[in-house]
Amino acid sequence: MRRIYGWLETEKYINTWGNQLYTSLLTIGSSGLTGHGFREVLIRFPEPQTDFIFSVIGQNFGFLGTTSVVALLTAFDLKLISIASRHDQPRERYMVAGMIGMLLFQQLVNMGMITGLFPITGITLPFISYADSPDPPVKGNHAVVRSVHRSSQRAGAGRRNGKRNRSINQKDQKGAVTNQENKKKP
Repeated sequence: MRRIYGWLETEKYINTWGNQLYTSLLTIGSSGLTGHGFREVLIRFPEPQTDFIFSVIGQNFGFLGTTSVVALLTAFDLKLISIASRHDQPRERYMVAGMIGMLLFQQLVNMGMITGLFPITGITLPFISYADSPDPPVKGNHAVVRSVHRSSQRAGAGRRNGKRNRSINQKDQKGAVTNQENKKKP
């Protein structure tokens, strides 16, 4: 409940529960277009590399730095969406869609809590924050997406070469199962 009070009445609880949010808003608001410079610490965070890394990027690189981070994450998310939409198998599409959902949730909640839209929850920014616990699942899911992407590339290459991505065994007109590759044409 204290986090909610610190979120709703940040300035009232500036020395206790609202300190992190107030500090975050102060760093982003004071950084301007280009920020204060790399490694210039005007306002100190207790653990800047974890869930408040977006504020640190805003403090160091300003609006241009935070916009660049948002653009890179959006490009990565769009690439994942294109991988999911190109794959033929529903199972692989659903796996990639789950990964997209997880990443979007983490990105929106992290950036939302830093800008004061959401209460502080401790959710890190994927691929940017340093954290021990959420990192292995994200990397594991990333490995699955890479595998799905490779399999869709192989399937796409097969379609471009005129091969079909169906089973080799097909029934002929009489109902017998024949192997299409071994069957020679006269």
